[in-house]
Formats: sequence, C-alpha cells, structure tokens
Amino acid sequence: MSKNVLIVSYYFPPGGGVGSFRAAKFVKYLRGFDWTPYVVSLPPDRQSKFLSDDLDNDQYASITEIPEETNHVDVTGIAASKPLGGIRWLPSLSRALPKIIETHEIDVVLHTGSPFLPLLCSTWVRHRTDVPYILDLRDPWYVDKELFENTKSVANPIWNWINKISEQKALKYSDRVILNTPRMESLYNVQYPEFTHKFTTITNGFDPSDYDYTAADPFEGVRIVHPGRFRRKTEGLLKALEQTTRREPAIELVHFGRLDYRHTERFYNEAERLGIRDKIDARGYTELESIVSTIKSADIGLVVSRPGDPTHIPTKIYDYIACDIPVLALDTPDGALTQIIEQFDHAYCASHDDVQRIIEILDVLIETQPQTLGSEEQRKKYTRHHLTGNLAQVLEESIEVSGRI
Repeated sequence: MSKNVLIVSYYFPPGGGVGSFRAAKFVKYLRGFDWTPYVVSLPPDRQSKFLSDDLDNDQYASITEIPEETNHVDVTGIAASKPLGGIRWLPSLSRALPKIIETHEIDVVLHTGSPFLPLLCSTWVRHRTDVPYILDLRDPWYVDKELFENTKSVANPIWNWINKISEQKALKYSDRVILNTPRMESLYNVQYPEFTHKFTTITNGFDPSDYDYTAADPFEGVRIVHPGRFRRKTEGLLKALEQTTRREPAIELVHFGRLDYRHTERFYNEAERLGIRDKIDARGYTELESIVSTIKSADIGLVVSRPGDPTHIPTKIYDYIACDIPVLALDTPDGALTQIIEQFDHAYCASHDDVQRIIEILDVLIETQPQTLGSEEQRKKYTRHHLTGNLAQVLEESIEVSGRI
C-alpha cells in the first residue's frame, strides 16, 4: 500500500534551477517504491533564480513531472528573492505545514535545505503532529565555526550564533537527518555525538535519462573537460599543464562556463602568463546537449573541490560518473570528493598545489588511455533510482520507529 511523503523544498521545478535537482529527482522515482510524493515549495515565480555555472535556469524547468498536489507557500508581503528569504519563509511555512499534513494524510515529512533556517519547522511540526520529520542537508549547515565561516563567507558573531543554535534545535526535533556525503556525516557525528543514531548519508547522483546524447567528435590528442567555475588554488594545475602541454600528444582543456567569476578570471590570466592560453577552449554557456556530448568524448574529466571545505563535492563528478570517463580531481586527502573517486579504477586525486602529483596523474592517464572510469558496480550506486531506494528505506524506518504502522 502506497504511503504519502511530503517533500518540503524551497526550490522546486519549474523554478529554482540546480537547487531543485535533488528534491525533483526524489519525486521522480519515489512512486516506484510505493511512496506518493506531495510537494511544498515557494511559488516558482518567487524563487530566487539559482544560477548554474554552466546552464541557463530554464533548462531545469522540466526535469521531473510535477505532482498534481504541489503546495506553494508564499512569503507574505515581502520579496522572497531578497537576502534572508529563507528566514522570511519560516513563519508562513510553519503555519501551513500542519494543515497540509492533515489534508493529505501525510505519513512522513522530508525537508531538504538549503536555505537552512526554514528547517526549524521541525520544532513546530513535531509539537503539533506525530508525523516523523526528516531533515535532508544538501550542504553542511553550521557544524563548526571554522567551516561555517569558510563556506558561507560570513564572520558575523551574531549570525554565527543564530545558525549554531538553530542547527542544534532542528537536529534535536528531527527524527532522522540525511547528509550529502560520508565526510559530512563524519563531521556531524563528531560535533553531535548525541544524535549519531539519526544520521545517515545519501549522496547526489545522476539520472541516466539526462545523458542520452551522442559523443562529440574526438579530439586528435588528449581532451580534458571542465564545466563550471574555477576556484582558488589552481596555480598547481596550471603549472602542471604548462609542463605537460609541451609534450606529445597535443592536449586541450575545454571549459564551459562564465569567464567573469573572480577566480576564473585569475585562472585565465595566469594561463596567459604561462603561455598556455591557446590550449584552453573557452566555450562559455551552452546547451546541455553540447556539454554532455563533449564530456562523453573527453579523455579526462577535471573536477576541483572548494579549498577549505572538506565536505564539498562538485556536482560535475556525477556527470563524469554518468558518462563513464576517467577523472583527475583536486581535493584534500581526507576530502569528500576523494572518498567518492577512490572507489573507481581510473579516477585519481591530487592536492590542489601538488604540481608533481598532478603531472604524474596526467602522465598515467595519457599513457594508459583508459576508456572508462571503471567499476560498473560502483557507478550504479550513484543512479538517482538507487539513491531514491535508499531514501525510501529511511522513510520506512522513520515511520516504523514512530509507531505509525
């Protein structure tokens, strides 16, 4: 017998862009696991446009069939797109959820964030209903001061305190907490040992139907692809490319994405200084088909984590897993990205500034020319269908513990 799950997501198609992906893909596949999804989101025209590094927002508008029972809870009287829109959604959402839960006979609530402060609804709803409330953290919230300030670029003591206390309360009144990476789960286990029984990991992943495109014409040499922005600490990568591109075969780096981000501009300026700007094919924004086709034809997928954030996994790694191409990753040895790629035969990791290691990896990939990422069994674990199956199990367990079945 099918049970009802209410998915609360600030971003959801046809609005929200990449911020809506995780919730939308869960909705797409939950029916196959005997769950009927209902959705609560901000009205699409009120969702702040979630700018992607590589695609226009409109291309995300139809990534899933929108459930008929989609409830749009607005922010009363103020512009939701302004800063602190997440906080402003909280009162309206808190008032609306108990009634929506009753109307649709909801068995469990899954609230995905960010923005994070609306997750405080867990305290309100758990006082007014007996329905299990599950938090799904797409990114780390507060966890600790250093990580919060580094990832959110905020060093305001009052704002730090608000988020720290809010996270504690939201975790306390939730029934389960889903983290986006094993590294995130480890951090939360250390910070909140009293809640370790609540924590579990469900990563992001890929939907094979999003990659049904033909590979582009191959490059006569070695093609490295990178969709998205460049981040800090790419000097090591550039120095390695400067040495490697002097050799045969020819190497090109294909980059999709805007060039006016601060660190991307710095990357291109440094490439110019090193005399390798002509080795980089900057294609800017383009349609999804072109990006996927180029990834499929590439010899190496380049992925660079955010320095200072050990929980960060750029979503492009799942594009590479989907397209089954070898990977060069720049990450810390204990980073979440490293944990993902070490499962595959032809994925290699180097520290951001380890020039020699990056050269060694490029030499191995150029010499051996592997045609796949490797480990088909591991690749299947990152399909959206498989991950939604993991979610369905968490939903079942939460209502069993609550005694509602």
